[in-house]
Amino acid sequence: MSRALRMLLRLRLRGFRRRVFRNVKTLRGGIFFLMGTAMIVLWLGPSLAMATAMDLRSDPQTVRAVVPLALLAMCLLNVVTSANEKSMHFTPAEVDFLFSGPFTRRELLAYKLSGSAAAAVLVALMLSAVFLRHSTFWIAALVGYLTMIVFIQLFSMALLLLSQTAAEHAYTRVRRLVLLVALTLAAVAGWHVFSAGSEKGFLEFARQLHQSPGFWVLAPLEVFGRTLAAEHLVPDLLVWGTLAVAVDAALLVLVMKLDVNYIETAMAVSAKLYERTQRARRGGVAWAAAAGRPRWHLPPFPRLGGAGLIARRQLIGAGRTAKGLVFLLIIMAIAAGPMLMTLGRQGETTPGASLLAPVIGNLVFLTVILARMLPFDFRGDVDHLDWLKSLPLGCRATAAGQLVAPALMMTLIHVLILGGVACLVPNLRAYALLVMAFAPVFNWLLFGLENLLFLLFPSRMAAAGPGDLQFVGRMMLEMLAKILILAACGGLAAGLGMLAYVIFGDSATAAGLTAWLTLGAIAVSMVPCVAWAYRRFDVSTDTPP
Repeated sequence: MSRALRMLLRLRLRGFRRRVFRNVKTLRGGIFFLMGTAMIVLWLGPSLAMATAMDLRSDPQTVRAVVPLALLAMCLLNVVTSANEKSMHFTPAEVDFLFSGPFTRRELLAYKLSGSAAAAVLVALMLSAVFLRHSTFWIAALVGYLTMIVFIQLFSMALLLLSQTAAEHAYTRVRRLVLLVALTLAAVAGWHVFSAGSEKGFLEFARQLHQSPGFWVLAPLEVFGRTLAAEHLVPDLLVWGTLAVAVDAALLVLVMKLDVNYIETAMAVSAKLYERTQRARRGGVAWAAAAGRPRWHLPPFPRLGGAGLIARRQLIGAGRTAKGLVFLLIIMAIAAGPMLMTLGRQGETTPGASLLAPVIGNLVFLTVILARMLPFDFRGDVDHLDWLKSLPLGCRATAAGQLVAPALMMTLIHVLILGGVACLVPNLRAYALLVMAFAPVFNWLLFGLENLLFLLFPSRMAAAGPGDLQFVGRMMLEMLAKILILAACGGLAAGLGMLAYVIFGDSATAAGLTAWLTLGAIAVSMVPCVAWAYRRFDVSTDTPP
C-alpha cells in the first residue's frame, strides 16, 4: 500500500477521534457524552459481573461445538442478505479522490481491508466484554472474536470479488443455491433439535454434531471455537490462535489474488448504499429501504384545512417503504411471541388480573422503543421543512396531519398484538379489548410527544458514524423524558378514573370512560403544542447537520 493511502488511514483515525470528542467541550455535548458513556457502562456491567461468577461461565466443550455452527450461519446469512450488493462499497469522497488517483486495484483493496480491520478491533473489544463468560480469560475472548470478525469480512469480500467473474444470472443462481442449502441445513438442525427431546435442545444437538464423524467439514471453522474456549495461554491459545490467524491469512491471500476489475460496480453500489444511509439519517430504519411504488391506492382524503392532504402524503410514503414496515412487524412478532406463548400456558391456572401487568409493561416499552421506526411525520421531513413551511397551510392543520400516519400504523400493530393476546389467553380477553380501546389516544399522545421533542431539540434519526456517544446520550435523555411524561399523563388519567370509580359507586364503566377521555384530552392538546414548536422552528438555524 502506498504512502499516500497510509497517510489517509491515519487522517481517518484522527477524524474519527475528533468526531467522537468534537462536542464534549460544550455543556450539552458533555452531558450527552456522559449519558452515552453511562449507558455503555450499564450495558457492559451485568456481562462482566456474570463473567466473574464461575457457576455462570459456559462449558468450553459447548463453546467449541457451538462456535463453528454459529460462524457458518453468519456467513450464510451474510451471503443470503447481500441480494443487491455485488461489490464492495466506498464513501463518495473515496470514490471521487481514490478511483481517479494513481492507485492500483490491489492498493485500493488493501486500503479497504485496513479500514475494516480497524473497525473489527473496536467491535471485538466490545464483544470480548459482553460475552466474556463464554471464555476462560479476556485475551482468549479478544483474539477469538477478532479473528472471527475478520474471517466473516474476508469471506464476504472474497465472495463479492468472485461474483465479479461470473455473469449476473450465474451469481443469482449461486445465491439461490446457497439459500436452498441454508434452509436445508436449518430444517435438518431443527428436526434433530425437536427429535432430541425437550430436555436436550440445541446445545445437546451441537455437542452430538461436534462428536460426529462428519464434523470434519467444519474443521477450518473449529479453530475459532477452540481459540475462544482456550483454557490456557500456552499452548492452547498460542496454537489455536495461530491457526485462526493462518486461516484468515489464507483467505486474505485469496482476496488479494483475485485481480478483478470491480471499480465500476463498486461506484454504483457505493452510490446506492450512500443514498440508503442518508435516508436512514433523515427518517430512521423504515426510510432506509429503497423507495418504490406504493403498495396500495389511497382515495382522496377530506381537506380539513390541509390536515387530510398531509396525512395522505405520509400514508403514501409509508406504502413506498412497505419492506421496512414488514421488518418492523417481524420484530414485534419475535418480541411478543415467546411472551404470548408463556402467558397462554399460565392463563389456564392464573387469574387474568395478575397476568395484565407484564403484558401492558412490555407493550408500552416496545411501543416507546419502536416509535423511532415510524418517522412518517416531522422527523422524516427534516430536510423538507422549508418546502412544508412554504405551503399555504395552517400550523395546527399541518401538525395534526403529520401525526395521523404514525399513530394509525402503531395502532394497527397494537390491534394485531392484542388480538393475539385475546386469542391465546382467554383470561385476558376483556383486558385486551380495553387496552385496544386506549391504543389510539395513547399513540396520538406518544407521537405528539415525539414530534414536540424533535422540533424543540432537532436531531438526525441515526448516528453520524460509529462511536457517536453524544447520539447515544441524546437518545437516552429523550427516552427518559418520554417515559416520565407518558407516566405522568397515564397517572393523571388513572387517578381521575379511580376518582370517578368512587364517585359513581364502584362503576368500572365510569372509571374507564373518565380515564379514556382524560388521556384523549391530553393527546388532543398535543396538536397546538406541536403546532407552536413547528411555528418557531427556524429552518436556517435549527435544521440538524
